[in-house]
Amino acid sequence: MSEQPWMPFYVNDYLTDTLDLTTEEHGVYMILLMISWRRKGVLLGDMGVLKRMLGGHVSDMHGNRFNRLVPSLLSRYFRMDAQGNWIQNRLLKEWEMAEKRSEKQKENIQKRWTKTRKNKELADTTVDTVVIPITITKKEEDIPPCTNASPSSPSAPSPNYVFEEGRVRLNERDFQRWCEAFPHVPILAELHGGLARWGAKQPNWFNAVAGRLAKLEREAVAKANAPHSNGVEYQSVTNMFGEVIGKQRCGREAPRGMFGELLSELEPL
Repeated sequence: MSEQPWMPFYVNDYLTDTLDLTTEEHGVYMILLMISWRRKGVLLGDMGVLKRMLGGHVSDMHGNRFNRLVPSLLSRYFRMDAQGNWIQNRLLKEWEMAEKRSEKQKENIQKRWTKTRKNKELADTTVDTVVIPITITKKEEDIPPCTNASPSSPSAPSPNYVFEEGRVRLNERDFQRWCEAFPHVPILAELHGGLARWGAKQPNWFNAVAGRLAKLEREAVAKANAPHSNGVEYQSVTNMFGEVIGKQRCGREAPRGMFGELLSELEPL
């Protein structure tokens, strides 16, 4: 059991029960209640010890005053338990309720700390990603292969990881999964080129980087499957809102006015 530094005090109930007490009796009764609260709701039944305890709070608590005030207050407001201690029923009930509230608060705090610690541990672990199969109609030899050879870098990864930079730590199993899911993206080159630094700033770096690689994979496949005409490659042209409005030869920029409007005709899609 822990100490309870504050004691609830119900003014109406107290005044109702003590209407006939003198000022002197009020003072002694309040001190008895406070000593009982500090002792977890129990007053020792030894009158000599109780007299010394009261004397520590009341400078003039001599034998005559003690014998005149204390026994009558104890018999009126307290009861004696089987161990010979004085118990004030309402005060003991309030102390037990305060003790239960304190224990409940400790449990809630412990649960919050445990949950926070688990969330932090989960943020540093990898999770499985959903790999969406991509149907490629272009010949494989026409698409640049996934070059995942590690470029030169100032610091080499530890033996446990294929790539390691700050929070971003890619193990062999996840690296192989990414290579299978994104075969046309140079994964390590992208990580060293700034993708790892960007991912480290995200709440879940693994999902964020996987999403960016998936986007690069789609762009690589779309570029490889772009329509050709007489050996001439075309690229899509969008307006200022990102909507595709036509196509033109690759390497050429559609002339636009000061407000982004097209100044020449585009070939239809």
